[in-house]
Amino acid sequence: MPDRFDVLIIGGGVIGAAIARELSQYRLRIALLEKEIEPAFGVSKSNSGIIHPGTHNPPGSLKGRLCVEGNRRLHSLARDLGVDFKEVGELVVIFREEDRAELSRLKQEAENLGVPGLRIVDQAWLREQEPLLNPDAVAALYAPTAGIVSPYRLVYDLLENAAQNGVALFTSSEVTAIERNASGFLISTRQGGRFSSRFVVNAAGLFSDQVARLAGINDFVITPRKGEEFLLDKKRERISRHLLFPLPTPVSKGTLIIKTSDGNPMIGPTAEDGANRDDLSTTDAGLENVLASARRLIPSIKGRDIIAYFAGLRPVAGPDFIVRHEDTAPGMITVAGIQSPGLTAAPAIAAEVAEILRGRGLSLRRKWFFHKTRKPTVHLFALPWNRANRLINRRPAYGDIVCRCEMVSAQEIREAVRRGARTLDGIKFRTRAQAGRCHGGFCTTRILRIMAEELGLPVTALSKRGPGSEVLAGARDLEAVVTARHRPLFRRKPSPHFPVRDLVIVGGGPAGMAAAVSAWEHGVRDILLLERDQFLGGILNQCIHPGFGLQQFKADLTGPEFAGRWLEKLRRCPDIQVSLSTFAVRLTPDKQLTYLQPGRMSTVQARALIMATGCRERTREMIPIPGDRPAGVFPAGLAQKMINLEGWLPGREVVIVGSGDIGLIMARRFALEGATVKAVVEIKKESRGLVRNVVQCLEDFGIPLYLRHKVAAIRGARRVERVEIARVDDQLREEPGTRFEIPCDTVLISVGLIPENELIEMAGAALNPDTNTPIGQAPNETSIPGLFVCGNAFKIYDLADSVTRDSIQAGRQAAAYLERSQ
Repeated sequence: MPDRFDVLIIGGGVIGAAIARELSQYRLRIALLEKEIEPAFGVSKSNSGIIHPGTHNPPGSLKGRLCVEGNRRLHSLARDLGVDFKEVGELVVIFREEDRAELSRLKQEAENLGVPGLRIVDQAWLREQEPLLNPDAVAALYAPTAGIVSPYRLVYDLLENAAQNGVALFTSSEVTAIERNASGFLISTRQGGRFSSRFVVNAAGLFSDQVARLAGINDFVITPRKGEEFLLDKKRERISRHLLFPLPTPVSKGTLIIKTSDGNPMIGPTAEDGANRDDLSTTDAGLENVLASARRLIPSIKGRDIIAYFAGLRPVAGPDFIVRHEDTAPGMITVAGIQSPGLTAAPAIAAEVAEILRGRGLSLRRKWFFHKTRKPTVHLFALPWNRANRLINRRPAYGDIVCRCEMVSAQEIREAVRRGARTLDGIKFRTRAQAGRCHGGFCTTRILRIMAEELGLPVTALSKRGPGSEVLAGARDLEAVVTARHRPLFRRKPSPHFPVRDLVIVGGGPAGMAAAVSAWEHGVRDILLLERDQFLGGILNQCIHPGFGLQQFKADLTGPEFAGRWLEKLRRCPDIQVSLSTFAVRLTPDKQLTYLQPGRMSTVQARALIMATGCRERTREMIPIPGDRPAGVFPAGLAQKMINLEGWLPGREVVIVGSGDIGLIMARRFALEGATVKAVVEIKKESRGLVRNVVQCLEDFGIPLYLRHKVAAIRGARRVERVEIARVDDQLREEPGTRFEIPCDTVLISVGLIPENELIEMAGAALNPDTNTPIGQAPNETSIPGLFVCGNAFKIYDLADSVTRDSIQAGRQAAAYLERSQ
């Protein structure tokens, strides 16, 4: 027999979630059906997160009225649910005096809707409040009630509170049939579920017209309007103090400068009507258009500021929202065409739906015990330091950092799984793990292991965003290369804390170990070495190929063997204190360093400090490569870690972008694991890797190398299906008519490395913006006396031997500095 409900909601985006939460305060049996594996995976996941004040809607429109009411309701709703809502204000900017009349018209229409606090500000006000705004701006309409939220976390907060109040959530439940019967409706899903309900609310977003047709309603059609948006590095968090808008057009609010609740500014979106409801691909043209338009507002924005890009689809059904009861299908409520400002209007839409249901005979009796509030979700990155410290002391796993870019802990990831995350994207949307500069290059394997443990699933069953987007192609039983070798040398327990140290070294890879040994050999006896991993060795632990130590040790060693030599040297220096599983989070100009460990946050004052923080890989977004965003795209170093340390096979048919040494080595590694490497694609005229690696890794295995070619697009619905490759000219521009496709299921990105120097930048050290390397008077020095940088954090080296040679020098410099400063 089917499950029976009073109200059944179809669609688990922000509209369906808001309706579920609104109705959950009444004595009703309510269910919500979502076709994806998790809520918020449709229109809501690509929302800009703006809470509009109501300045862009005609006074007589439904969307205008609901926008203003939704904005008002969200203030109190955010407090009740612990939503990360911030009221930042909005500026609609004009650059021509003749546009003042249009600005005044927008102000008058918004005031007619009831938008409070509006005023037109002049050029002097703009220069004071928005110093980076284009100085050609002459005036702006200021709306103080505009705000920002995390759109997907708003969905999760609404649904968790609805579930607290008895709403049943069914994911992976795509509705395929709706039948009328004497008691209401009988709903069937593709997965075999059957539900009976007196009332049905159609909030299916892009697919609301298709759901309506299942009930015999055929008077509207959804047109998907694609918008491409581009996320900037958190370093640019302060490029604007407000949401910045140009004058709107008939179809779009234009390209915006968007503050986000997580700190990263965003630019976009584009607006392009199409027919494909699954087309979330990005384009070169979209990037060029958005960058040009964004620079009209903030001229200092540069392409290198972009760390991520994506596309979303807005469900357009005409100029206004559709929120109505269907007289031709009594008991069916249609909520469709909810494009911008749908996120803002969601609470008001929910209240509107409740009143429609009441008017159609549904008894809305309030519950005696309604859980109006929920305990806010912990986001370590958003907490003040004192609160974070208390939390870590109380729950040690909050000090175990998994995602270093966004400072997300193991405890947060476990809690996200327990709250409903079933995919990597679900983890990202809930916690921001994988959403930073490296796009999961450092944290993905740890996240997958935590998910597998929490869900009781094999790691091969885990996906990016549901069935068909599985992350891995296979796995085997393989003991991690470093586990047995390195555990006896240093224990994982936290080290005793001393508030002042002569020398602190951050990073326990080859650079940090070499710097520590060198400093000790030059007389420094108070040395603290911090390493964020549970083992020393850094990247060496996953480099199981030979070629290390030819200069330093006159021996041909593998990466773990090379690390082992330095570990032996380190062990013979008794005054070097090593602290593992230790994550540095803050550095001040006077070399005061704050770091986290499981169960403890500590601060140490260093007389001298060496940063041996290594580097991160350039990502797809930094090239950039347009197209779809399926599973199966990996930084080459992450793929190397998966195979060599975890025993996981990321894919079976591989294309590698870039011919640096790690790309060449991974071509051979995949071939040895039985995968087929279809091509290595290099945009330059010759390989960027060592000649020996070209011969041993490509030629010996018959792997094609395409020089003067680029991957022009990645295609695939859920998993990578193919790449488009094109020849380029001497200016690296695509030659027309040269595109061809290569089928594959995996793309590795191996296009260079970036020094990891965000901590010294936090301290105020000068960096070269093009290379992210420190600027100092001598090699390894920074603009801050006593603060040194070595290894790949100082510059990118081809060989580990060069890294250690550089770091030996840094250790010697730190020792000399300490001697001079005594």
